[in-house]
Amino acid sequence: MVTGQVQESQNILINGNRIVSMQSEEISPGAEHNFDATGRFVMPGLADMHVHLYFTNDPANFATTDNSVLPALLANGVTTVQDLGSNCDAVKDTVQRIGHNELLGPRIFTTCEMLDGEESQFETVKRLRDPEAVENEVQKLMAQGVNRIKLWLSANWSQSRLSLADNLRKAGARMRAGTNLPQGRGLCPNGATHTELKLMVKAGFTPLQALQSATTNAYESLDMGSQLGTIEPGKMADMVLLRGDPVEDINNIDTIAGVVVNGTLHGKEALDKMLSDADVVNNLPFACGGKNAVKPRVGCCSV
Repeated sequence: MVTGQVQESQNILINGNRIVSMQSEEISPGAEHNFDATGRFVMPGLADMHVHLYFTNDPANFATTDNSVLPALLANGVTTVQDLGSNCDAVKDTVQRIGHNELLGPRIFTTCEMLDGEESQFETVKRLRDPEAVENEVQKLMAQGVNRIKLWLSANWSQSRLSLADNLRKAGARMRAGTNLPQGRGLCPNGATHTELKLMVKAGFTPLQALQSATTNAYESLDMGSQLGTIEPGKMADMVLLRGDPVEDINNIDTIAGVVVNGTLHGKEALDKMLSDADVVNNLPFACGGKNAVKPRVGCCSV
């Protein structure tokens, strides 16, 4: 993800959730468990920097995220997300459950509730009447351990927006991939992050630059660049195995053969089961179903 060059024929040895060595395939790593990835390409796990996992205050709806959104993200190689506005208790509880291996999901960084005006239509917001209230709410959010603060944005992709993104890239901006999933039509956890990267290439990015927006750039913005975003000894073992080289053709991002998250490998059969059980078309019809699917009562920024 730094140069776009492929290191051929490597054994990657993982201990716990860390990469401990990378060696020529001629050297036996002496591992307890082995996975033959001959002919595959390995890249860092993807990060989606704009999601809303629990964009509701109704606990009856939380299970949809647990059972559909989180596994679909993992099955698509998204091993980290930045939640930019959710029910704070729900998302913090999920971070704990994932950390305790009680729930399968990506790493989560969160802003908790986002800040909005008094007349906000959204549920998971802090409604502020005047500017003087902002600092107090920011201090409260910081005390809860959020990694940044979210203010309310809206965006839909168009040719003009693609041109803007490419102009920002040319000007030296460090772009980050973020979809707003699953709060809009087509923003399905089963593929929206991949679509974002393909749109970047359509805009004029090279495949490597698009991939960096969901790896090196993303993790550096989370102050996690020393831990994630490249595949090298000492880094956390979050990886995606592909059947084709995505630097050569961004569409190869769809050829997932396995996902490693926090040192645990999930092969293609396990990933297929995740997607089958997630049943996103029926459980997330507006984001993942047909054009006639009814819009949810409360959506977010792109609807």
